[in-house]
Amino acid sequence: LSLRMNIDIWEVNDAAATKPFGYMPFYPGPGLGGHCIPVDPFYLSWKAKEWDFSTRFIELAGEVNTAMPYHVVDAIAAALNNLCITAMMSGDLKAAKRFGEEGLLVVEGVKESQGLASAQNNLGMVVRNLGDAERAAKLFASARAGYAGGGNQRGLAAAFTNLAILGRQTGDATHARENGMEALRLYTALGFDEGKLDCLEVLGALDADAGNAESALRMICVAGRRREELA
Repeated sequence: LSLRMNIDIWEVNDAAATKPFGYMPFYPGPGLGGHCIPVDPFYLSWKAKEWDFSTRFIELAGEVNTAMPYHVVDAIAAALNNLCITAMMSGDLKAAKRFGEEGLLVVEGVKESQGLASAQNNLGMVVRNLGDAERAAKLFASARAGYAGGGNQRGLAAAFTNLAILGRQTGDATHARENGMEALRLYTALGFDEGKLDCLEVLGALDADAGNAESALRMICVAGRRREELA
């Protein structure tokens, strides 16, 4: 909640700790180890059930503590993904690849991590720009499956767009067009103009490659005018 509200929980804790009595500050961490807090209270919870008594607070605390490591992993992955994108946009592909690889390592093997598909998609863009089309294709395909499985339609559209761009770069016009049209359909349904414009530019470039200058010019001009309006 504090993250969504853009509130510094440490600052709040420190302010509350200035109260001279009746307050003990506890700070969030990556999860609890040991035995006394993560395990021992559940002995009491188990025993209480014999007496038809629900210890809901113990079980709720256990759920929160168990989820915390996954939350921390996703937060670290998101930070690395942002660094990857920033480095890529600045043209520093070497740094972008390092951040992308690190972000992927953080989330790989974590069951149902929300950051895995994003890490794959971002690293795919980097290695595509570095000329490794084979690895980029595998990363985009994995991202597409992850986004689809998680119901992330915007992420799924981004993966289709990246596959379309890669298809054009590698000369696979058929799959490039199929992926571009699917991305366009998803972005149109979502009402997300910027993604839709990316698709129009890719499809326009494909038409230009095929010698269909009129269609290419129409798509690229529509995308260009809309970008100016959004700016």
